[in-house]
Amino acid sequence: MGLMLLVKSGPGASYKNVIDALDEATINGVKKYALLSAGKEEEDWMSRAQRLLFIK
Repeated sequence: MGLMLLVKSGPGASYKNVIDALDEATINGVKKYALLSAGKEEEDWMSRAQRLLFIK
C-alpha cells in the first residue's frame, strides 16, 4: 500500500491550481492520486475557512 492523494478542487480553483497540486505530488513522489469534485459539505467548509482566514 502507501499514500493515495485525493485532490478535491473547490469552486474557485483554476486549472493552474490543480496542475500545481499535481506537480507538487509528483515532486514529492506520490504514486497514486485521484481528482475529485468537492462535495457540498467540503465547499461549505472551505468557504468558512476562507472567511476566518480572510482569504480572497
